[in-house]
Amino acid sequence: MSLVVKNLSKTYEIDSMHQKVGGGVKELFQWCLRKIRSPFSPSTTKKTLVALDNISFVITPGQRVALLGENGAGKSTLLKILSGVTLPTSGEAKIVGRIASLLEVGAGFHPDLTGRENIFLNGAILGLSKKEIEALFSSIVSFANVAEFLETPVKHFSSGMRARLAFSIAIHTEPDLLVLDEALSVGDQSFQERCQEKIDALAARGTTLIFVAHQIEPILKLCQRGLYLEQGKLVLDSNIEEVVTYYLNRSSKKLINPSSFFVTSDKRTKAPR
Repeated sequence: MSLVVKNLSKTYEIDSMHQKVGGGVKELFQWCLRKIRSPFSPSTTKKTLVALDNISFVITPGQRVALLGENGAGKSTLLKILSGVTLPTSGEAKIVGRIASLLEVGAGFHPDLTGRENIFLNGAILGLSKKEIEALFSSIVSFANVAEFLETPVKHFSSGMRARLAFSIAIHTEPDLLVLDEALSVGDQSFQERCQEKIDALAARGTTLIFVAHQIEPILKLCQRGLYLEQGKLVLDSNIEEVVTYYLNRSSKKLINPSSFFVTSDKRTKAPR
């Protein structure tokens, strides 16, 4: 699967209540609700927020790419567009193949349904048939390590349990593109290691990974390439070492010596222990 992003932009209108207008269904519903409640409220000056500003890049099959940048740089907006959650204002993102996205922990789960029921619900959302989910069910449960809680409503799950189950369902769809937005930050060390092994296996068969995280170590472990966003613009597209160094120098971590994060051995870059 290849991903081609060409001249992609996303803008929002901000009203006096500092609410985004336009974009996703949630924003549109909130805007309509405010208008219903106050239909005769005086008009206010609206500001335009540029979340993404004419960005372009190409990702080839099997690449593992990190999105880096400060808060508000446009990372989450880009992931939402790639995942089909919201539409761009202009430009396009061409994706062919199955996409699995973990934009937030437990997204797509119904809190009142059990773990078992949510496996079937979430699997269906990700494009699996009932027969496919039944065939993968045992493997999903085993990887997530939630067998004891299958008949428990998900609202009683810890954040770590929800993350494990959501990730397990997503990777078992064998997606062509896997999008992760801080989704693994709540997992324990053992789970993160198993996730990395699974991601390596998916990448070996051609699955593309786009990953957002603020911790440097998982970025260095998982990714080969980095894209640095700043105020909605793509300012650097390079190997992960160069982009991480740029990120550290540009961010509040600029007092850290970037070279201390890289230890080269057998031509592989590792995070410090």
